[in-house]
Amino acid sequence: MIFINQVGVSFFEIIHALEKLSKSNCMYLLITSHYHSNAFENRSILSCDLRTLDIFSCPFRFTKKEILYSLIDNPVNLKWPRKMYLLKKCFTLFDLDLIDI
Repeated sequence: MIFINQVGVSFFEIIHALEKLSKSNCMYLLITSHYHSNAFENRSILSCDLRTLDIFSCPFRFTKKEILYSLIDNPVNLKWPRKMYLLKKCFTLFDLDLIDI
């Protein structure tokens, strides 16, 4: 299993980790994600900056069918609600549309 806590990580670093995962024998991904009730647009950052990130929105496009387990992951006083998801690895970088980022 690979864990990615992507809140302070750039798109480039997330893509690099997902690329390694897609080529590995690892079967699962544990990743945190903010959740939003309306349309949301992810934006890249410099590493160590903060932003919300939704793994079900572009450019990541993970699907809810990949979720094996989820739990609320809200530290005290967190401004944006988030969850931690355990996903079955059944994707490639082409599935996630990450090649052009």
